[in-house]
Amino acid sequence: MTQLLAECRIPPQETVLWNIVPWYVGSEGRIRPVNQEDINCGIQALKSLRPLLPNIRVVVLVGLKAQRSQSAVETLFQTHVLSCPHPSQRVLIRWPEKREEIKSVFRQALEISLSMG
Repeated sequence: MTQLLAECRIPPQETVLWNIVPWYVGSEGRIRPVNQEDINCGIQALKSLRPLLPNIRVVVLVGLKAQRSQSAVETLFQTHVLSCPHPSQRVLIRWPEKREEIKSVFRQALEISLSMG
């Protein structure tokens, strides 16, 4: 993620990275897939973060799990919401073309942000 953001010239000091489920899901050292209940709880946690981010200009939902929260994120942030594939190695090795798709969305987010001042 850091490399992709750098390639798109997105300044790290202007970026907040947040997982839709920002805690470990699993037990005894074994992670489990995120479910809708986890995502709903993650959205509640995101609501507590919102007041700390008054100047959000663009939200990029990265990956299918995050994209399942799109409606809630649009309501919460009242700003541009974009989506792109997850940049995991599993995704990028299997579908190398997704790297350019991700970068295109990040560049679009930067353009929107810069146009908003």
